Amino acid sequence: MKNKKGFTMVELLGVITILGIISLVCIPAVGGLLKKAGDSYYKGIEKNVKSAGIDYYTDNKNLLPSSNGETAIVYVGDETDSKDALVNLSYIDNVVDKDKKVCNYYNLTANKEKYSYSIVIKENNKYKYTSCLSCSEEYQSEDKYCD
Repeated sequence: MKNKKGFTMVELLGVITILGIISLVCIPAVGGLLKKAGDSYYKGIEKNVKSAGIDYYTDNKNLLPSSNGETAIVYVGDETDSKDALVNLSYIDNVVDKDKKVCNYYNLTANKEKYSYSIVIKENNKYKYTSCLSCSEEYQSEDKYCD
């Protein structure tokens, strides 16, 4: 009698079936984790832009809004590389999306751009700082002060 080594067809089909079931469960879970990681990444960038804006307005107090309800904006950067942009003044490095593409502003169409910026609002004689991030269609800030 010969000594046969190897797996039978039934055993192989069983393993393939089990792997298929595991992949059906894992793939959607991994997709959800990747989306969550992307959102966390962009929230972190928003915090960095806000912090850069606070630093900028700390150094340039004369640019703060003078009366309640007024706002002041400083852009992260733009297509013309304005000298007043946070990147050009070295308050922050270029903002990059999760694909490592620079997204200081995002060109939605040929006629409209969405910019990333830090904004300060004077409310009840106090300053409120926030940031608005426009990196791609994938992520846009949802703050009420962002357009």
